[in-house]
Amino acid sequence: MDLAEAVDVSSDHLKRIEAANDRNNISLITLYKISVVLGVRIDRFFEE
Repeated sequence: MDLAEAVDVSSDHLKRIEAANDRNNISLITLYKISVVLGVRIDRFFEE
């Protein structure tokens, strides 16, 4: 819930983003915000 609040999305939306079968439902802005809050480079989300 803290992460969802920090990036200004609902906790349900964040759960859908985290789901392995529903990762196409995220905007680049939201992905960027998550990377800032977590302190990781955005390209780390695309590593296998």
